Amino acid sequence: MTRGARGPLAVVAGFVVLVGLLYAGKAYHVDEPYYLAIAEQILRDPIHPLSFAYNWYGFSAPMRVFIAFPTLFPYLLAPVIRLTGGAEWLTRLAFLPFDLMAAWALYALAARLLRRPLGPTLIILSGPAYLINMQLLLPDKMIAAFGLAGLACFLRALDEDRPAWSILAGALIAAALLFKCTAVFVLLLALAAGRRRRSWRWLTLFGGLTAAPLAIALAVGSWTGGPGPWGGVFGSAWRSLSQSPAVSGREFFDRLRALLAFTGGCGLVTMAWPLLVMRRPRRWGLWALAAGGVVLVLFCPFLDLAAVTARQRLSGVVFSLGALVSLGVFRCRLLRGHPYGGLLATWAAVLMVLQLFFYWSIVTRYVAFLIMPIVLAQAVVLEARLAPETLRRTYAAGFVAVFALSLALARVDYRYAGAQKETVRMLAERFRGRRLWFTGHWGFQYYMEKAEASQIDALAGGWQAPRPGDIAVIPTINTRILQPPFRPAAGQPEFLVCRDRVPLRLIQRGGAGFFTSKFGFLPYSIDSGPLDVFRIVEW
Repeated sequence: MTRGARGPLAVVAGFVVLVGLLYAGKAYHVDEPYYLAIAEQILRDPIHPLSFAYNWYGFSAPMRVFIAFPTLFPYLLAPVIRLTGGAEWLTRLAFLPFDLMAAWALYALAARLLRRPLGPTLIILSGPAYLINMQLLLPDKMIAAFGLAGLACFLRALDEDRPAWSILAGALIAAALLFKCTAVFVLLLALAAGRRRRSWRWLTLFGGLTAAPLAIALAVGSWTGGPGPWGGVFGSAWRSLSQSPAVSGREFFDRLRALLAFTGGCGLVTMAWPLLVMRRPRRWGLWALAAGGVVLVLFCPFLDLAAVTARQRLSGVVFSLGALVSLGVFRCRLLRGHPYGGLLATWAAVLMVLQLFFYWSIVTRYVAFLIMPIVLAQAVVLEARLAPETLRRTYAAGFVAVFALSLALARVDYRYAGAQKETVRMLAERFRGRRLWFTGHWGFQYYMEKAEASQIDALAGGWQAPRPGDIAVIPTINTRILQPPFRPAAGQPEFLVCRDRVPLRLIQRGGAGFFTSKFGFLPYSIDSGPLDVFRIVEW
């Protein structure tokens, strides 16, 4: 970076630190307890990180049966929770340097494509898909940090013909792959970027050496079958293909709905920006008309897999149409003539294919990476067609709109995660001396286990396990909830309802599924219903 970049880098760093401080106190959420459990096992036995039983799907089984990713991230997490004692705010702040690394790498990529990279960088960082997901203690944070840094170094190596930067890029991308196999998209992008500037022999050597550490880890894990640090690891893509329902028919269209709705709803400003750069309204009109026809067919009732309200269908249509219109930027001649226009189009295409066919569901953790090339591609066109002052106002308005939406959604998500922790604390005090049972996972499972509650295990008696006088707690908005097949004889259940004034919901069965489209095809919904309802049953 040049001296002139120091100011923008400081702005990016200030924004990342601000968001990190706002988010630091959040209770552990969604998949974080999964990796915390492995990290705690590593502290007990670092040579056998997966050699323990865990209940993550409603039944207890060896962790190596569940895990689909390399275990490098828990090895990084383990010493941190040893130092912090597992305190949420300290543990999250310990990973702030990786957030800075990812943000600066994103700025470096934007600076290679754009004359004014700060605005698009801040808009990407402030989007709900990135802002909410990249604060979580998950391997995807490492993909953003090491993967984007590796791609930025690789582009510099190509542009400036510096072999040393190629070596550094390979090391960074290899690290990203070891944190999570789905970082393979970064390696594919690097190979696509070098296709016209390097020989196939050079690219094959680079790709082979970069993927070698992951290949060795997977081979060792497959051979050992569990005893080693990489035991039971076969890669998320292959596991998705072998264990997920076939992606065909209505299931495929439902996944396509979610991909488009997640992309449009989380991109937000990308739906409006094409209106500012239309030089041939007729061609854009034809594209919009075709996109509208596709969306209307896609959201026909006969393709529904579950009940869909009129408001949910309308939201899905708007978000999906916005996504298709925003993807129309890759048809622009200005982008085709840009040195990295092809790379941006490949970036978007690879992420869409991985989400549609290889990952177990549509998740905003990867939509965040899909939105990056869309925003950068649109920024290339905006720079070419808007006056500098108009461009600054456009970026400022876009940042304010996206950040306001993200803050509202982040507040709701923060409140939802905190409700699980607070409910557990209240129940542990109220029923001290009595045995607590629960079903459900995510942060609720983590805090219930810390309170020494027992989880209902479908393979160990299920709901036959509680005894008279025991207390069972059943959440509503959670995953893998085992409902009692009978009505307890002790009396009517009690309900604890958690609410929030902000009329947005990230998780709502049949509606919104921000963290996975298994809950719904919308990234979020306009709704003021309960964040969660906890049913308390006395046996």
